[in-house]
Amino acid sequence: MDLDKKISLVKIVTYGALGVAGLGFIFLIIGIIAGVILLDAAGVVLLVGGIAFAIYEYPDVAKYNKIKLARNEILNAKSLTEVQLANKLSVPERKARELIDFCFRKGCVPGYIRKGQKIYFHEEYATESIKEGKTVIAVDCENCGANFKGVSGEPNECPYCRSFINC
Repeated sequence: MDLDKKISLVKIVTYGALGVAGLGFIFLIIGIIAGVILLDAAGVVLLVGGIAFAIYEYPDVAKYNKIKLARNEILNAKSLTEVQLANKLSVPERKARELIDFCFRKGCVPGYIRKGQKIYFHEEYATESIKEGKTVIAVDCENCGANFKGVSGEPNECPYCRSFINC
């Protein structure tokens, strides 16, 4: 499931739980007015259950929104360090590293590679490598068939499927 769909699902579940809590409140009020204890009990169960589930799910909403911000920052940059991402998102470096790891693990940043603490769009890494005097070669990924620029003598990570190709 892609990131945007996951965020939507988590929000729907969280706000749905709040809706259940609201329904429980209505049942509770109607039960009190009508003097029906069973309606009161159902109202209390829905109210408490809905609020508890919303409180349980809400941290996921914040987490996925932060992941989406990290993904967008990476996709809008040709190269970015963990420190720069941490500063842009106002989070500690450790948290920025976790967000980057998640984005790469889940395939949220296709076309980007990570070398140490720096993230590059694969073309930008090739350009940086040329500046450092390294030999850049065309690489065909044996796993997914993608073509990208790699550095001779290094294990090159395919920016699309994350498999490694030694050149």
